[in-house]
Amino acid sequence: MGLFFITHLISAKAFEEDIWYRLVDIEQAGAPAEIDDRFRDLFYEIGIENNIKLFNKALKDDDFALICAFSGRYVYLQSNELLKNNNTDLSDICPSYKLWSQESSITEVSLIYATGYFGNPASFFGHTLLKFGNNDSSSETPFYIDNTLNYGANTFEDSGLIYLYKGLTGKYKARYTVEQFSQQIYYYSELEHRDFYSYELNLTQKEIDLISALSFQLIINSNEYNYYFLSDNCANKIMELISLFSKNNNLTPAPWVSPYEIMYFVGNDMSKGLNYYPSIEKSFLFFYEKLTKREKNYFKRILQSKNIEFDDLDNNEISRIISALIYYIEYKEPELIRRAKLQAKQQNQNLRKNLLLFISNNSIRLEKPVIKGNSPHLYNASNKLIFNLSRFQNNFMNEGNYVDLSFDGSAYDNLDNLSRGMEFSKFSLLSPTLRIGRDYLKLLKIDFLDIESLTPGKIDFEPKINWTATLKYLSNDYCEYCGGIYSDIFIGRSFNLTESSVFYLLGGVKIFSNENLDYHDPAIRYGYIFNNDGKISFKISRDISKQNNNAYASEIRYKTNRNRDISLKYFEDSYIKELSFQFRYFY
Repeated sequence: MGLFFITHLISAKAFEEDIWYRLVDIEQAGAPAEIDDRFRDLFYEIGIENNIKLFNKALKDDDFALICAFSGRYVYLQSNELLKNNNTDLSDICPSYKLWSQESSITEVSLIYATGYFGNPASFFGHTLLKFGNNDSSSETPFYIDNTLNYGANTFEDSGLIYLYKGLTGKYKARYTVEQFSQQIYYYSELEHRDFYSYELNLTQKEIDLISALSFQLIINSNEYNYYFLSDNCANKIMELISLFSKNNNLTPAPWVSPYEIMYFVGNDMSKGLNYYPSIEKSFLFFYEKLTKREKNYFKRILQSKNIEFDDLDNNEISRIISALIYYIEYKEPELIRRAKLQAKQQNQNLRKNLLLFISNNSIRLEKPVIKGNSPHLYNASNKLIFNLSRFQNNFMNEGNYVDLSFDGSAYDNLDNLSRGMEFSKFSLLSPTLRIGRDYLKLLKIDFLDIESLTPGKIDFEPKINWTATLKYLSNDYCEYCGGIYSDIFIGRSFNLTESSVFYLLGGVKIFSNENLDYHDPAIRYGYIFNNDGKISFKISRDISKQNNNAYASEIRYKTNRNRDISLKYFEDSYIKELSFQFRYFY
């Protein structure tokens, strides 16, 4: 028992020292171009013992500027009772920290996840930030004025290839900034129509104080960083902070990290609770989908005519219609501003004012949207290994049984985005497939890109464009005469049959090229997707085209647990037939 206790103490001390060195690494990663001479010795000194001497001297000399500049180190040393004067609170030393920490009242740190946004390539996979608040029910501080820590790049409104080049090569500069949570809600939820998920982190008060002090330090020092969209991004920087207190040292095994990776990590290891903040779009849909066909007709008529007239409707019906109208006006306003339709914006604002007057004059009571948010991390990590057993036959080679192994760098795969708020139903990048034999290992194909955006538009008077796109390389080992570069793009519409099933109809073109053949083949694609909340999914589709007029694909997939699933797949076209059993492992 004594040996176990001693071993536990040694292990705990080693972990505390590990936190110290992680903290210093985060500090020094964003070193400014020039360091104040007074802080130079401390900045480059990473040893704990020498830091204790320097901080004790600063306390003795009342050198509070130095302590504020290294507030993360100070709180670490103070909380571990390593300084001579442990009674001096950081708020008493740094007035700006007192303001940041809301009178030292921070008792919770939450990870905020804003879902993906298609209007900005850097936001395809979402955005993460930290919120610092007080979960004491007696606190008078409302959550929407809580401070948030954000890490982002100044992109100078670049677009297109310039944006992509600079983002991938670290040409943009980034820094940590602070804003109130209400500003984040306005920007992401109301302007960009993105949902918020808030995960309260399972931290002790000692850990909360340390991450709060370190975050404050990163903000006031205003260091600049090179921003890389795939690796050194918002997800990476937030992961560094919240993983200070994790004993998992291998949080990001892939050469990239996305906000989705953090969701998976926090959902497994550090989440204390989840809150959901629906976007303004979701709030509107909450009311609109409750309208009957008759009520929807009133909704459209009032919206178009701007005349508020209700014939033989009771107060409950009127309340639903007006609620939907008010949220719709707020939902549309950012788009009207972007498109400089100021007259339409003013007309909508006048309609909103008149609706509120109508409510007041007629004692109509409006509802508040009550929307259940499903956790976005309950499916799988983004990267996966795929083991495939197939029975393969084509017109140019003898049939055979094969074993294939793939690596898939997906961001999303067959998610039920009707409830997840994602732009894509599938987003897969750079997936190579190897064929394994008794005495050979061959590169079979590379799927460079495989995207599906089949989320239906849920507002029937505002049709939404749906589309798919693929780009892949097929080797001659896959098919002797059909090896080459293949791509396709389809555009059309998808429709909800039920809450968990979608039918889609698309038109597009298939493109193929190798040394013997080039063709551009117009095609029609239609199909059906069923997803039972991620556990069981079924997909079937058909392509009709001149070159390949009877292409079928079907798949049934069962998720055995969070990290594994199995599926049975069948594909057939004019040249190939393949039946395969697939096992996928997510990591």
